[in-house]
Amino acid sequence: MRKIVYLLIFVLSVSACVQDGLNPDLKRLSPEVIEAREWLQQNQEAMDLKALQTKSDRLDPKFLTREFNWERALILIDSKNRTAIEIPVHYPNGMMFGVTRNKKPPKSVRTSLVLVKKQEKEYAPYFLKINSEDTEHIFSANNFHLIGYLNIPNNFSGEFNLYNWDESWIGTTVYSNGQPVRSRFPKDQSIE
Repeated sequence: MRKIVYLLIFVLSVSACVQDGLNPDLKRLSPEVIEAREWLQQNQEAMDLKALQTKSDRLDPKFLTREFNWERALILIDSKNRTAIEIPVHYPNGMMFGVTRNKKPPKSVRTSLVLVKKQEKEYAPYFLKINSEDTEHIFSANNFHLIGYLNIPNNFSGEFNLYNWDESWIGTTVYSNGQPVRSRFPKDQSIE
């Protein structure tokens, strides 16, 4: 019983850590973005609880503190004709980010929450973390829309890394000059 009480206290503290960077004036947001935001607000506590049950022991809960900037959200249509909402994410307490091989860690990682619409008012959440092959590259919040979930510029070389809500790694696509050249996935994960 004591374990359950501690778990609930932890869930509530993690849930409280997610900040919503939105001014009170919701009228400026599109209906698609408002719907996605409402879905996240309604489901966040359950996703946080599940994340606590499934997350890696290496993940410090401070890395689950995230701020979403809904005013810069992008509405996208993917190759399967699904709507996806991409929202810039900021980690005020730092972010866990794996680096493969003997690579130097990137100076800057561009992060977004991607909510892929599965059905009416139902979404699949993913975190997209993009890093450039140039470890000195700095991503700017002002040009968030220039590179993202469905926008890979012809001159981009680097990695698109996808993570679940609990920050567990799903897979990576490596790009060279805007073209995918290889992908990596966890060894124990099947590809859908």
